[in-house]
Amino acid sequence: MSDPADAGAVGTPRRLSPLGILLHSLTSAPQLIVPALAGLWSMKGNAIGTSLFLLFLAAVSVGIAVVRWSAFRYTVERDEIRIEQGILHRQTRAIPFDRIVDVGIEQQALARIAGLAEVTFDSGGGAGEEAKLRYVPLAEAHDLRQLVRGRGSVAASSEAAPEGPDLLFAMGPRRIVTMGFYSFSLVVFAIALAVARRLDFLLPDAWFDPDTWWTSVKHGGESLGSLGLWVEVLAGLAALAALAALGVLSGVIRAVTAWWDFRLERTIKGLRVRFGLLTRRDVTVPPGRVLAAALQTGPIRSRRGWQALQLVSLGGNGEAGAHITAAPFARADEIAAIMDELNLVPPERDLPFGRASAAVARDRFLLGAGLLGGLAVAGWWISPLISLALVFMAAGHGLRTWLHWRRRGRAVSAGQIVTRAGWRRRQILFARKDAVQLVTLTSGPVQRRHAVATLVFGLPSVTAAFEDIPVAEAEAIRDAVLRRIVPVDYAHLAALLAAPREKRAEA
Repeated sequence: MSDPADAGAVGTPRRLSPLGILLHSLTSAPQLIVPALAGLWSMKGNAIGTSLFLLFLAAVSVGIAVVRWSAFRYTVERDEIRIEQGILHRQTRAIPFDRIVDVGIEQQALARIAGLAEVTFDSGGGAGEEAKLRYVPLAEAHDLRQLVRGRGSVAASSEAAPEGPDLLFAMGPRRIVTMGFYSFSLVVFAIALAVARRLDFLLPDAWFDPDTWWTSVKHGGESLGSLGLWVEVLAGLAALAALAALGVLSGVIRAVTAWWDFRLERTIKGLRVRFGLLTRRDVTVPPGRVLAAALQTGPIRSRRGWQALQLVSLGGNGEAGAHITAAPFARADEIAAIMDELNLVPPERDLPFGRASAAVARDRFLLGAGLLGGLAVAGWWISPLISLALVFMAAGHGLRTWLHWRRRGRAVSAGQIVTRAGWRRRQILFARKDAVQLVTLTSGPVQRRHAVATLVFGLPSVTAAFEDIPVAEAEAIRDAVLRRIVPVDYAHLAALLAAPREKRAEA
């Protein structure tokens, strides 16, 4: 496999690893939990019937995996990879090497134990399962990636890249745990609720009786009340502290499992990202494929100087393709060093952002508040509680509108389009003008009343918009961007974006 000229490596149909049958069966086991528990519940007391039923479910799971494995073939040709799958409906997909953006390698926990990996061929079109090999030996996965890169256009865009690997950014256990403290989450309650709803037939009926819960709460409150006011206060504080501790612990667990041993390296093919505890991901993005970047933070993280950097490339398969996290939890100087590798210019700290029209935001708030207010008046005849809820909804709508308007901003700097949005999830997106492929100007009824419009810049995998800006300014920006992108040959976009900033400016 390491020698592409070898006849045994090129043109010969291949099967996936037979161990993948076992992994498919094990990974699909959770889907059989509900029918298995239902069968056990209906046949309790019948040991023979229970054993036969469990064996039947296991045989079905393994049988489906065997059928899928036997119907799957892939062939590495000299200029393409061909994937054949399907039993009744046979499907063949040929992916030319020069159309493949990158080859992603992913290892879930069981696959890592077995020495296997999933290989995803990212052709920029979101091929999904049709462009995935699940599972192949890890060594073969790396050989496939080297073979594709050596023959495709990916290598051409990275010829000037320095030899590597060279570590650019890494996250140790201490930083990952710190990130978890900022990732407060109560997702464990949602998971417990979902499991309880799926397995409600195994739980006592009293668990789902509101009167039972209310009686328990009432008796508990009376017991605490008999001990005094301070005991009630302390009990309430203890409950809040336990809830906060559980939320922090959940955030830490999520951060550790998702970002464990995060490493960003410079290689001859581009920036290589590897991370994950249970599922290990290995993604490489060539510099010439990066179209835009986003700085993400929050109201608390921003005060401590923590940010995340996400890259937007010419991919199309989610996290392993179009959107790649280059730094989940980093300082400004670390992010600046990464962007310098990609010929991106980070927005200046004091960059003046133009705000959207306040008059349009006011009119939208009045329209929403008027509608909710009218419903509140009408709902008073049904129930005062409904009216009160609608009043609170109107107040929340006003606060949300104000925060959205306050944080939203736009700027044009260093040949880039910069947008700012979000209050709780703050994001600054900056995209290269050279990568813009479509410019759209729209104006709705409320906008036309105030002579403003929305300018939308279409890029592969992402959209940037200047919302509620004066029509004259929108037309001037649109014309300037169009003058810049008209000479761009998008067939050589990757080479243009990979060029130094000075050469791009000359172009």
